[in-house]
Amino acid sequence: MKLQHIGLNITEVSEVNHFYTNILKCWPENNFELNETLSEEVFQQKHATQVFTVRNADLVLELFLSKEINAQGFQHLCVSVCDRDHIAEKARAYGYPVIRIAREGNDLLFIRDKAGNMFELKNQAGENLS
Repeated sequence: MKLQHIGLNITEVSEVNHFYTNILKCWPENNFELNETLSEEVFQQKHATQVFTVRNADLVLELFLSKEINAQGFQHLCVSVCDRDHIAEKARAYGYPVIRIAREGNDLLFIRDKAGNMFELKNQAGENLS
């Protein structure tokens, strides 16, 4: 089994560039409108919506424009990155929430976009942990 893409909600079109391009270094690939009929049949949403596809290496995200902020619960994406401290500082500079929890051996590092999507950042193999 191979993961093809992950679908997430965003609340503002500007998030495509501000968070996903500037912070996570994804590049835009495509955008389209999900029509009202498909939106209702598949997602039980009675309205059309814009969808933006972004990619970073093998990670593909479909970003659905929605007015609703996600209820967090425990859902999150964990991604390996080259320099998680730099990404965290950039996210903080742009006003995105950064959560760092010190632990013996290594710490936990999470960032969140404006729609409530949570990303756990891990260093890629071979890098020193913060």
